[in-house]
Amino acid sequence: MAVRHILTGGTYSKGVGKSSGKQYEIGRLFAGKALKPWENEKGSQIAFGIETVELQFVPSPQLLAKFETTMCPALVEFQYEPDPEDPRRNLVCDFKVIRSLFDNPEQEKTK
Repeated sequence: MAVRHILTGGTYSKGVGKSSGKQYEIGRLFAGKALKPWENEKGSQIAFGIETVELQFVPSPQLLAKFETTMCPALVEFQYEPDPEDPRRNLVCDFKVIRSLFDNPEQEKTK
């Protein structure tokens, strides 16, 4: 089963560094993931709610268009690929929306 996150938003920046003059491209996602309880011989922890995580993504025109049409917050499943600069870390390369908070908005009742 894929790990689900609550996507709360993200940023994408592209430009030239003011002091370095080097080009940059930075994609960041802000999400929440379920807290995990634990227990061992030395103790235990109960857990409820979500913890905030920041994830990097591989910018592509298709992925950026998908983010622009996703209503946040949304429950999503991310797809990952290894970071070529650090294979111990993964980058988001795609995602699937399971459900958005705004999927079925309640109709305002007329008075």
